[in-house]
Formats: sequence, C-alpha cells, structure tokens
Amino acid sequence: MKDIEEHGAGNTENEGLLHAAIRLHKSQQEDKNTDPEVILEEINLYMMFSDMLMAGTTTTSNSICAYLNILSQNAELQGKLQEEVDRIVGPNRSVALADRACMPFTYATMLELLRYTSIAPMGVPHETLEETSVCGFTIPAGVQVITNLWAMHHEEAFWGDPFTFRPERFLDE
Repeated sequence: MKDIEEHGAGNTENEGLLHAAIRLHKSQQEDKNTDPEVILEEINLYMMFSDMLMAGTTTTSNSICAYLNILSQNAELQGKLQEEVDRIVGPNRSVALADRACMPFTYATMLELLRYTSIAPMGVPHETLEETSVCGFTIPAGVQVITNLWAMHHEEAFWGDPFTFRPERFLDE
C-alpha cells in the first residue's frame, strides 16, 4: 500500500480511481464510526490495482500479438496499410491520432481486429436500470447481464463470413 501511496495519491484535482480508493481507505481508517460492513480493506486496493493493470495490459498485448499474427500471414493487407501510411503520414513524422479520419483502411483494420479476435469474449457484466425487452424476452430492472461479444462478432447471419479477416466490411462510400 505504501508503494501505491508514494506514486501520487494526494492530488485530488487529477485523481484517478485508485487514488480516490486510497483516499477513501485512509479516511475510513481514521474515522472510528465507519460501518465495518462498508470498509474498503487494503486487499481490495491491491485487487483493484491488479485488475486495472491486467485489463489495461493483457487485452492490449493480446490484441497486438493477434494483429501481428494476422499481418504476418497477409502480405496484401500489409501492402494496403503501408500505402495508406505512406500517402497520409509520409516518411518524416509518426502517425498521430489526428490522422485517423484520413486513414479509413487503417481504422477499419483495427475495428476488424477487435471484431475478429474478441479479446474479451464475454465483455463486462452490466446491470439493467429498468425493465427492458430483448428479442421478446423481458429482463427486469436490477438484473446482471453479460453480453456474449464473441457470438455477436461471429454471427454468420450478420457478418456473412465471420471467420475471414476482412477490414473492408467496415468501409463504406
């Protein structure tokens, strides 16, 4: 915990979730009237940090590995991406986020990667805020819903050829 605190817990102006949790934990330790059932334990802080670290690094590294694997097996795709980078960015600077609007094939390739690999196949749990209906099934308010993203991303009736890596499916006029 001390290691986490030493890395900036205290600046509430730009405070992130972990810093807010550390501040809450400290205030609960100082407040003797805190309800014991709602105390944020130190182990919870470590688990939050671990979850955030894993969510932010594992999914990204898995996506990059999958992308490199797909590119290594598709010279034509590599050529199209390189042509777009050469045309829009050129040799004298790095690609910037502002270039995204001018690089539709690169953007479509990233969207196709997210669809094709479905790195988090079951998504994250959500809770219904009010009663709703999906495909004729009524879902009451307050029910936890887990979306099967992999099934949606590989639905043949929608995608046609879901097991083919085809960025063009995200391009239109």
